[in-house]
Amino acid sequence: MKVGILGGTFDPPHLGHLMAAEIALQEVKKVIWVPSFKHAFGKEPTSFKHRCKMVREMIKDRKDMWFNRIERDLKTPQWTETVIKELIKQEEWKKDTYRFILGESEKAYIHKWHDFKEVARLAPPLWITMTYPHKETRSTTIREKLIRGIEPEGMLHDNVLKYIKEHKLYV
Repeated sequence: MKVGILGGTFDPPHLGHLMAAEIALQEVKKVIWVPSFKHAFGKEPTSFKHRCKMVREMIKDRKDMWFNRIERDLKTPQWTETVIKELIKQEEWKKDTYRFILGESEKAYIHKWHDFKEVARLAPPLWITMTYPHKETRSTTIREKLIRGIEPEGMLHDNVLKYIKEHKLYV
């Protein structure tokens, strides 16, 4: 089975992430969401626990999307190729083929990645081109709006927004 891997900080997970996963499902049968334990470039994200719960809330009714918190148990640094190798070792995924889901905008940053050639060998990139309005959706923008008390209309799944409000995140 072809499986897509969607990794990210997901701080918070938003409808742009969900749209990317849905577009990827045209090429793969399942999408595994893999929240990063730490931010790749040293930023301090919201707690891993909250980010994982928000992802779960967003995809809980989807049979074609799975959640995996493998990065929690890996030693640092958690390079993408290491995460993919460890994911592939897990029993339920051993017989599958993989694609690594990336937005077109990431092409400008792959030179900053650790061993992108190995990532591409393990799970060839599945480049996703986003369309408006989700092309402009960014977690940073959402956090800024929430901090200012502005509802990020059309950017978050209802379950994620409810979770954020219940747990008073980004205030």
